[in-house]
Amino acid sequence: MAISEPKSAHLREVLLFAFNWKKSATEAHRMLEEVYSDHPLSKSQCYRWFKKFQSGDFELDNEPHGKPPQKHEKKSFLHRIVTSDEKWIHFSNLTRQKSWGLLGQFPKQTPRPNRFGKKAMLCIWWDQTGVVYFELLKPGKMVNTSRYEQQMRSLREALNEKRPEWREKHNNLILQHDNAPAHNATLKEKYLALTYYEDFNLLSDRHNGFRRSKSTITALTEIIKIALKHKTREYAAIIAVDISAAFDNAWWPALMKRLDEDGVQASTIKLLQSYFDNRRIRFRYSSTEINKKLSKGCPQGGPLSPTLWNILINEILNNNLDDYCETIGYADDITLICWNKTPEQLRKT
Repeated sequence: MAISEPKSAHLREVLLFAFNWKKSATEAHRMLEEVYSDHPLSKSQCYRWFKKFQSGDFELDNEPHGKPPQKHEKKSFLHRIVTSDEKWIHFSNLTRQKSWGLLGQFPKQTPRPNRFGKKAMLCIWWDQTGVVYFELLKPGKMVNTSRYEQQMRSLREALNEKRPEWREKHNNLILQHDNAPAHNATLKEKYLALTYYEDFNLLSDRHNGFRRSKSTITALTEIIKIALKHKTREYAAIIAVDISAAFDNAWWPALMKRLDEDGVQASTIKLLQSYFDNRRIRFRYSSTEINKKLSKGCPQGGPLSPTLWNILINEILNNNLDDYCETIGYADDITLICWNKTPEQLRKT
């Protein structure tokens, strides 16, 4: 007589029967082997069930074992996307109207809008929730580099106000601008690093180069102010330092380290790293050509280069060299204003 293949639930019931019959786990396993030789439970399984019965748990449902299932929460990125566009708004908008006409007669023609007529440009940004920010320019005005930079700052302020969860949870905005004009292409790279350091006041106030509301005039004003302040009571000296070939010698690993220490996002650092990767210089004269891979230097003429230099030199300007000395910077020029009570002490300073 053939014995059907037992189900797991039935085998567990047999084990509970053997346990109530005062049998041991080894005896229960031997009984299962004699009856179901082809489909017995393993000895370790029998011991595990008997241990469970001894603890007072007679539930026969098989509990899940092993590693708990991992729940992968797929985070949506749609709320991070901000789309922008520019549209000309014409003051005179002619529309074609319906009219009755005789059979075979041509309909009344409507002239095309005069694209050189009076119009204003609408710049608008929106996300999946709705409009975030918009700006209607004055008639005849268009978007240039400086205006677009200001719009980016206004957009950031609008996002912080209208979408506060964006700043707390996602600090990496996906800006989608399909009709990006030429002035946007390089400016976005500059804005990635510039807005972070400016908005969180990470750049030293002593640096006056390549920054909003800063210039050579503000640098000279601060130098004269500090020197005159100490000249009335003490001896003062001004030392001007010019860093030779500063932009050409900006070392990339030091810059990446500075960005990481300042808390810049890893994605932004990775983007900047790709900006520097595989940069080469090639010199060709007649039939001779020399190729060299670069490991330092900010690209000449790059819109991001001044900002990267400001970040690299920021640590020097942030740290006081001495209690009797202050530093003022402009681009690659650093001015040290030192003072002390006597000429001898000033010389030591």
